[in-house]
Amino acid sequence: MIERVVVIECPADLAFLALLRQSIDALCESVMPDLDMYQLQLAVSELVANIVIYAYQGIIGGKIEFRIALGESVVMLDLFDSGAAYEATEPRLPPSDALLEGGYGLFLMQQSLDVMQYSRGADQRNHWHLEKRLTVAAHQGGKTGWT
Repeated sequence: MIERVVVIECPADLAFLALLRQSIDALCESVMPDLDMYQLQLAVSELVANIVIYAYQGIIGGKIEFRIALGESVVMLDLFDSGAAYEATEPRLPPSDALLEGGYGLFLMQQSLDVMQYSRGADQRNHWHLEKRLTVAAHQGGKTGWT
């Protein structure tokens, strides 16, 4: 059962990343341990940065639709954009000897979330679905992060 939902449409601009993180914080603060909150915000930050930098590369006026839903035992996020399609690859850690400046985002997202799915709709919009399960202790009011 969904308890609360927040929907935001904002320009595809990194300046709006703080707004999205604050929305996660406001909706989940009382039910999610700090570490889980950090992981969720990290995943959203990585994804929004990728959408802005790669999906909307060279496109002005792009938008991101952000939906966050708090359920009984899970936080679900759906992000939609009309940028270029993502060419799906299996997220993996780059070789340690490569010392790349980038390329870690999808791997970090995968490690931070319980569910990460991508699809391209018939409407030509990208859809990212993310889920982070709530720990029993956190959902019962404790923010320790220990179950």
